[in-house]
Amino acid sequence: MKYAKLFVMMMVLLVLGTGLSMAVIATPGERPVEVPTIDTPIKQPQTPIVFGSEGTSNRIAFEGQEYEFPADTSDEEMIGFLSNLPAEEEVEEEPPEPLREEVIIKKDEGVRKDKDGNHVSYKDTEKHLTGGRGHLLNKEEKKMYPKGTIIPPEQVDKWFNADMLIADEALTNILEKKATHVPDEVYDILLNMSFNLGEKRLLGFKKMWAAIEIEDWATAAVEMEDSKWFKQVKNRAVRLVGRMEALAPKGEVEKAEEDLVLSAGLTPTKGGLFEDENGTLFRVDAEGNKTEV
Repeated sequence: MKYAKLFVMMMVLLVLGTGLSMAVIATPGERPVEVPTIDTPIKQPQTPIVFGSEGTSNRIAFEGQEYEFPADTSDEEMIGFLSNLPAEEEVEEEPPEPLREEVIIKKDEGVRKDKDGNHVSYKDTEKHLTGGRGHLLNKEEKKMYPKGTIIPPEQVDKWFNADMLIADEALTNILEKKATHVPDEVYDILLNMSFNLGEKRLLGFKKMWAAIEIEDWATAAVEMEDSKWFKQVKNRAVRLVGRMEALAPKGEVEKAEEDLVLSAGLTPTKGGLFEDENGTLFRVDAEGNKTEV
């Protein structure tokens, strides 16, 4: 290929030496092309580079670059210079840096495999057909991967990467709408929830979001726990709530839990019991469930 380009250069120099009206049109990244200017109109690109002889110097296009030589430079000298130019190194694009929560989400979502270690489609806890790491199959994917169908590992990775971007964009949209900035750890917790729930369901945690907007991490943790999601997801939700609680000053989580009970119409009494308006005593667990004493 390089010799072919040098051949083109020799032809250009020959044209310059004979005085014929010729031009070399080149754009960055393209091979120089000879175009006669006598009979053939030149259709120039948006940013053309036209080369030719200008009396005191010769200008040459080679591999998308312009080189100018003194007028007394011989053809051999110019060709020798061009032939010894170092080859351009191809720079590989670095893959995007993974999001901090990616590894944890992979672990939380898990995968479903058959006895031979192949990824297979399955029904999740809400009976949705799922594949890979928590990817809900769309209409076309359901046709391709009915329940129990083997899924190629590269497809699993493709789904996960796409779903991570969707979850990240969804959370970014929510935070922009609420004009809220959160610490990295809170962002990671919410990103995990976004991947698991989706934008619409995550927005449904209205009291949690109200607490986050004023940086009340204790109340945010209590509101996460006081949800249908917490009961469905179980261990994953317990870990995320624990991480949110760890951001709150000591004692504030207990106070937030007490406030939640009070908002349910109960009054704390001695011995960790609660009393309703009728005087009935209850025990209340961490999920807010009441048990009459």
